[in-house]
Amino acid sequence: MNRREFLKALSASGIVLGTGLPWATRTASAANVTLPNGFATSIPKILINITLDGGPDFRHLLPPKYVSDDTQYGYQYWKVRANAHAIAQQEAAYEARWNDDFLKPSQVPAPAGNEFGILNGAKWLYDQWEGSNLAIVNSALGSNTRDHAHSLLVMEQGNRNAGPHDLDKPGWGGRLAKALQDNAQQADPTAQVKIVSLTQEIRRFSYGPHPTDPRKHVNDQVISVRDSRNLGLFEPAADASATGSQAVMSRALKAYYAAKRDEMDSTSPYYPFVRHERDMRAFGDAIKTRLIGDDEENPLIPIPDDIRALYDVSFAEENGLFSLNQGGFGKQIRNLYDCIACQDILNFRIASMAYRGWDTHKNQKRYIEQRFEDLFHEKGAIATLFNNLPDNITDNLIIVLSGEFGRQLKANGDNGTDHGRGNSILVIGKGITGGLYGEMFPAAELERIAKGRSVDITGKTGIEHIFAAVCEAMETGTGDTVFPDKADAPLEDGLDGKLFA
Repeated sequence: MNRREFLKALSASGIVLGTGLPWATRTASAANVTLPNGFATSIPKILINITLDGGPDFRHLLPPKYVSDDTQYGYQYWKVRANAHAIAQQEAAYEARWNDDFLKPSQVPAPAGNEFGILNGAKWLYDQWEGSNLAIVNSALGSNTRDHAHSLLVMEQGNRNAGPHDLDKPGWGGRLAKALQDNAQQADPTAQVKIVSLTQEIRRFSYGPHPTDPRKHVNDQVISVRDSRNLGLFEPAADASATGSQAVMSRALKAYYAAKRDEMDSTSPYYPFVRHERDMRAFGDAIKTRLIGDDEENPLIPIPDDIRALYDVSFAEENGLFSLNQGGFGKQIRNLYDCIACQDILNFRIASMAYRGWDTHKNQKRYIEQRFEDLFHEKGAIATLFNNLPDNITDNLIIVLSGEFGRQLKANGDNGTDHGRGNSILVIGKGITGGLYGEMFPAAELERIAKGRSVDITGKTGIEHIFAAVCEAMETGTGDTVFPDKADAPLEDGLDGKLFA
């Protein structure tokens, strides 16, 4: 049952829904955030796709409520997962872990077996649920293997039929960018829609469709932003030595490419290189003008202290601020903040991000909880970004978090969990309808837990339906364009295919 059906059920039972209910509450408002001069003051809807490499165990983040009846899911989960939670295999330990270490959502859709908790260190995520901004899509079906590389390929392409060697096919983010640009060009033939890739390498999620060969891709809508404060081509400082090697080379190349653009036919296979140089130089100059200005020591749009602290541990310690265990993701947040400041320059509608390290075969509690805190702590990465932006901007952000597969239902002997297949996908934003989609803890899993050790979550809803719904939340009609065959994908009973509507 999704949230809309849940609310209808409440209304039918005679309960009056008012603004005092948790579903109507909002998280801490950023309405009073004062943006630096020059910061883009409004943006269109933007999709932020965060890939969690390694296979995140969302059942650790969102476990079932403990119950004392040993025939119920809320007992058996804690019994077979005690090792992964680093607790004794005793009822008192199960109950204490549940009571002490998990936040309890104030409203959970029926049936009764859906009750779940949210890890204490994920308070920001809890607030999104309470504000009806978090959709948890259960039993997502992606790859039918437990192989990292193939399963990640399937997830980033949004294509369950992708083979392990289909490396060059487009990703679903790239296909969405093309659909958004095609729609925009109906009104303005010159309109551009870009993806900003904030990772060290361009992920397959961002690959755009090739105009003639469905087995290939193009990246002409992707802008790689590994360092937003140093985007573009090298330009010597005004006071640089006229004879310095970098200055001489920079001037020579700039003149060379400018001359080549004037004399080269635009149909030449080499023309994209000179065009790219022009575009990179223009982007770099425009963004430097917006972010930095003439004085690098006093940038026009400074990096907020709490964002800097995410990746600069020394700065965080000196100023008593929160830092991430994985500073590289903090830099991606910094780059995203800058890109939002320059949205009208970059014309991006999609951002590609990644957080690695979710393959928790050993000592899961120690490693996975610090990663969840990095993402979802009330002072963590996403909360910090939101706290530095006003509501009229954060209201237009849609965040998708997914990994290549899930984990086993049972813990292993090393206090971790092994590769599984089905998993949950989290979608966050004011532009979607929050709630549970699909059964949270299917009773059928209990039967399989009792029979064997290697037990997967059964995938019931193809990722095509989930990602197509995200596309629709971005712009009506794009779901069918990006996923034309989604009707052939499986869909869990009770879901009508219009997720998040």
